[in-house]
Amino acid sequence: MPQKTGAAKQSYAELNRQLDEIVAKLQDPEVAVDDATRYYEQALEFIRQLERHLDKAENRILEIKTKLQRKV
Repeated sequence: MPQKTGAAKQSYAELNRQLDEIVAKLQDPEVAVDDATRYYEQALEFIRQLERHLDKAENRILEIKTKLQRKV
């Protein structure tokens, strides 16, 4: 299950790797329905965390652009 504490923040790369692992499990034709449901829920949490990383990166880029435009 993804880490939910702020103290154990995971990198984008690590979250992406874990999501890939879950997707592989979901693609297994032998996966039990209960397991698939749990994997799906975990995948959604990883996706949510990845989106937060991307949002933060986008905001940081916008901050940098704004600072650079002020200097010109």
